[in-house]
Amino acid sequence: MRVVITRDELNREMERCKASVINRIVTEHGITDMIGFWEKRYDGHYPREILQQQAMDTLAVLKVQERLLQERELWPYKHYSELLSDLDETNKERARIVSEGGVIYGPINYNELIFFDYRFGNAIIQLKKELAEEGELIIEEKDLLDHFNKLKGSIYKSGELYEDYTRQVRDDYVERIYASYIAELGKGVEVVFHEEM
Repeated sequence: MRVVITRDELNREMERCKASVINRIVTEHGITDMIGFWEKRYDGHYPREILQQQAMDTLAVLKVQERLLQERELWPYKHYSELLSDLDETNKERARIVSEGGVIYGPINYNELIFFDYRFGNAIIQLKKELAEEGELIIEEKDLLDHFNKLKGSIYKSGELYEDYTRQVRDDYVERIYASYIAELGKGVEVVFHEEM
């Protein structure tokens, strides 16, 4: 499967991945002086190359999910530019409401990353629900109980009852099987870069 990304999407994900890439390189190489960090090579690669690759890997996973969302009409954007236009319109509307003395929840102006996460996160919640209803994500009571028992000693203390944590256990279990489902769908994804779309 081929997925197409734009410069805006790549930049957004590079911004998201930046701290984790810096932290990983600093930890692996025991770096204490950040002077010249971006110009040095680590294991034969510049940090920017590592950052770009991690962002592209992240985008491959996001694009697999985006395709699932579009198939179910849960994602209204065919191109990233449409999301950016919606961001602009949303921010204008929120500013108008505030200027007229109205109340809004959340920021007056979303930035690109927060707006994407907000829209995408809400769509993914609905996608998981639909996948479970369709039987693509199989959630059986026995599996939930087994999952709870595996988490005892780490998240849950011995003596705590599954019945007291049913929703939390189910949510965590769904996250895990959804991640596996997406990873399977994402095998062999080829990321293609286009400057404008």
